[in-house]
Amino acid sequence: MTPPQYTTKSVVYEQPFDGMKAGTVKYGTQTVGTQPYVPTPSFPSPVKLGFPQKQQKPVSFAQVGDEEVDHSSEYFTAEFDGVTPLGGEQYNRVIPDQFGEESEEKFMRSIYTKFALEQKTAAGKPSGVFKMDKNGTKSVATQVMSRVKNLQGKDLDGFVGQYFNRTWDHFDVNQAGKLDTLDMTAFMKYMASDQGIDLDGLFATNEK
Repeated sequence: MTPPQYTTKSVVYEQPFDGMKAGTVKYGTQTVGTQPYVPTPSFPSPVKLGFPQKQQKPVSFAQVGDEEVDHSSEYFTAEFDGVTPLGGEQYNRVIPDQFGEESEEKFMRSIYTKFALEQKTAAGKPSGVFKMDKNGTKSVATQVMSRVKNLQGKDLDGFVGQYFNRTWDHFDVNQAGKLDTLDMTAFMKYMASDQGIDLDGLFATNEK
């Protein structure tokens, strides 16, 4: 490193409100050396940073154009029975044989044909697995309690409001948000606190 060398130079500058002024400035130069960089714990040598990749489990998918779509979390509602969606195939609901047209179990037949949700396969096809969500179950429960308890209006709303959620929680022990369709008979009898009610008789007139 060499000692600094100073130089004086005359300059003209403008000072606010006082106009142009003349003066001198002194500036210097100095030659300094450089040292090679030595890595230290605070400034380590360059390293490659990486992040572990999470392993993904294989899932079955339906191929739609160039995009893979898994439909297994979707459901067909009863209203789609016989309907052909745009660009898709007609949905035809096939319910279990024991609840067919000749079955005496009119209540469960009504549940399968009018209220239950049918889960889709990964490819978007009917799976034959039927579930009941909370809204659909509440709709059925309201109709059943209206007839079994002979309630209407505010009295019916009050009864359903008091007993439906606690009954749902009793059956949905895993908090899945859906129940097996076959649970509906037990659900209604439990909510009504009457194991002897004739659910098939209540729904026989609604078959046609």
